Amino acid sequence: KLLLGPPSPLAARRFACARPGAPRVAMPRAPQATTQACAKGLVAAGPHATVEALQDAEVRVSIQVPFELNSMAEAELDISAELVVLRGPPSSGSQEVRVPLPAGFALDPALAAAKYSRKRQELTVTSPNVAAVRAAAEAAADAPAPAPMPVAVAAAPA
Repeated sequence: KLLLGPPSPLAARRFACARPGAPRVAMPRAPQATTQACAKGLVAAGPHATVEALQDAEVRVSIQVPFELNSMAEAELDISAELVVLRGPPSSGSQEVRVPLPAGFALDPALAAAKYSRKRQELTVTSPNVAAVRAAAEAAADAPAPAPMPVAVAAAPA
């Protein structure tokens, strides 16, 4: 999408030259998450969550929290390789959101990082995609080994 001019001062930062009277050339937007590890892109994972493959064999799970939550200190979060469970505070009636990961996605619980946005009522869990790493390792193991290079042997004088 090519913009002809900045509609607001904030949008002017996207242009290579925002001086009055200068030609306005749109700068390319930063690339969004790619799906190198998993060709699925953004995948629904239950009624409240989506799963997305990111660059460098990472996975992002975004959960729309359906109950009132002021901070993660009020909630309980369980992360396993195939399931993310968020339990709300007792004041919410101990509601629970269970997010089973689709095929091709697996989290590393030890390296997972969670971030909660109270403004958006959204919990984001980022982790290496263990399934993608495992698939890449299996593909490398299944690849045929390179043929050995022939070695020239000089005959000894008789």
